[in-house]
Amino acid sequence: MNPSPAPSSPAPAPTSEQLAKRIAQFENMAQADAANEMAHFSLGRAYGEAQRYQDAADSFLRCIQLAPTMSMAYQMAGEMLLKSGVTERAVDVLTDGYTVAAERGEFKPKKAIADLLKSIGRAVPEVAT
Repeated sequence: MNPSPAPSSPAPAPTSEQLAKRIAQFENMAQADAANEMAHFSLGRAYGEAQRYQDAADSFLRCIQLAPTMSMAYQMAGEMLLKSGVTERAVDVLTDGYTVAAERGEFKPKKAIADLLKSIGRAVPEVAT
């Protein structure tokens, strides 16, 4: 009988140099193909890791423009807007994202968006399913 493997530990945080390289790579990708929603999504994640929250929000919002059914982009945009102190815009984005996630049956982003809204004392929208 084989023992269970030890749980894996999370990957170490990238160094500032590694993060700068990733940001440059994703900026180049997003500029080379402005319609590539995954380049904008990945750039948003990298900006978020670098604590460039407004830049991250802008990248996620661009992703939403390109892929309006990507509920995770709404979640991430809302989170970054909150971290940037742009609460009302965050609420609008999160509310739209909650509706998208509910309509698509995407439980995980729907729950995460609901949790974000509740964390700032806002109501979770009622959505007919």
